[in-house]
Amino acid sequence: MLTRRLLVLVTVLMGLTLLTAVLSPRPSTRAPAPPPASAPAAADSIVEASFDAADPRTVAVEAADVVRVEVTSDEPATVELVGLDQIETVGPETPAVFDLLADEPGDYVVLLRESGRRAGTLRVTPAAE
Repeated sequence: MLTRRLLVLVTVLMGLTLLTAVLSPRPSTRAPAPPPASAPAAADSIVEASFDAADPRTVAVEAADVVRVEVTSDEPATVELVGLDQIETVGPETPAVFDLLADEPGDYVVLLRESGRRAGTLRVTPAAE
C-alpha cells in the first residue's frame, strides 16, 4: 500500500514537472540586435556610388550623406576604401557593397588590393548648408 502511494506521488510530481516545462517560456537563442549607430535613413536618402574596376572614375557625395558604394570587377579581388577602413571581396558575379556614412570630407581611393589598381575615387565634399 505504501509503495502504491509513493508511485502515485512520484507520478503526480513528474506530471507537474512536465506541465511546468511545457508552459514555461523558452529562453531566446538569438543574440539581441545591437542598437543602431544612428537614426535609420529613409531608402530615398541613400546615395548610390557605383564603380567598375575596368573603368575607374570619381564619384562625388556630400558629407553627412549615407552612401552605398558598389564595386564590380571581372576578376576576384579584395576591394578597399582607403582611409575609411572598409574591405570587401568582389568577383565576376558578386559585387562588393559598402554602406557607410560619409562624415569626413576628402578623397578616398577605391583600390583592388591584389593588383594595386584603382577602381575609382569617392570624393566627399563639405555639406552644403
